[in-house]
Amino acid sequence: MATACSNPRSQRRIALIGAPADVGGVDFGVRFGPAALRKAGLLEELCRRGCTVRDAGDLHPEGSAYQAGAGAGDRRLGGHARNAEQVAAWMRLLSATVHSVVRGGELPVVLGGDHSLSMGTVSGIAHHWAEAGREVFLLWIDAHADCNTPFTTPSGNMHGMALAALIGEGGFEPLLSDRRPPIVKPENTCILGLRAVDPGELPALRRNKVSSVGMQQIDEFGIRLPLQRLLDRVASRAGMLHVSLDIDALDPTLASGVGTPVPGGLNVAQANCVMAMLHQSGVVGSLDVTELNPRLDPDGNSARMAVGLVATMLGGEFVQSRGIAAKEARDGRDAA
Repeated sequence: MATACSNPRSQRRIALIGAPADVGGVDFGVRFGPAALRKAGLLEELCRRGCTVRDAGDLHPEGSAYQAGAGAGDRRLGGHARNAEQVAAWMRLLSATVHSVVRGGELPVVLGGDHSLSMGTVSGIAHHWAEAGREVFLLWIDAHADCNTPFTTPSGNMHGMALAALIGEGGFEPLLSDRRPPIVKPENTCILGLRAVDPGELPALRRNKVSSVGMQQIDEFGIRLPLQRLLDRVASRAGMLHVSLDIDALDPTLASGVGTPVPGGLNVAQANCVMAMLHQSGVVGSLDVTELNPRLDPDGNSARMAVGLVATMLGGEFVQSRGIAAKEARDGRDAA
């Protein structure tokens, strides 16, 4: 596709990459997520905020292995991993595509699709920055830990295994045959908005010392300080940050268009504060947006919310973030 909009003064060139992947779960409506985000005006909103944007269209894996994998377990992985051959096909395609995009000087924004696609996105990003001699950090904004393996998963759905694969948990070696795990160091990983963890995920999180900022902590103490610590660490190491945004990180009253809603998620002020801080940090080098299901979002509110958050992160500050900063400062003084 041709460049959708060009701003000569913009220092940020963005490439939108559709990944209508739905093989990592059983919620087949997520394949329509990229179209819903476009319909909600993502490209136009980024252009309005002064970005140069190219819509690269949607990716589609090809080949007999991908087609044959439909509904089957993978013959190469032990344990229980549904559609792993298809997930691997998406991973290879996304990794190569994202690597090419970021190598060309564009900031890749992958529009999903279920969260298993992040294995491909992060793999391509990490490959590029390793070549450039820079460290990669990962901010996983999600209600779930996504740290199951084929041996601990209660469902076999690989969208719940993506982070485990990225940080080097065992059982994924055939899937990552062209990348030596871990793809991202566990100590460089932070889960934000966590509030639903399976029993089998707890040992992996503790063993790998993955940092997490749960909703109880956010509601009690605020969101700015723990996020700022991560951003400061990325900057001090001259690193690059990949942000993986699962729409179910938001409270279901704000974004009902997800297949695995969990009550008590990020509210409007908290979510916009996060996006404004990410924008101001200057360390965000890539993004994926996952798990939007338009079939569960008939009025389009979830898609519009996602568009607003992405535009704030990449295109400019949301004024409400100043209000929440002031509130958290007051709360801190009151607690003291």
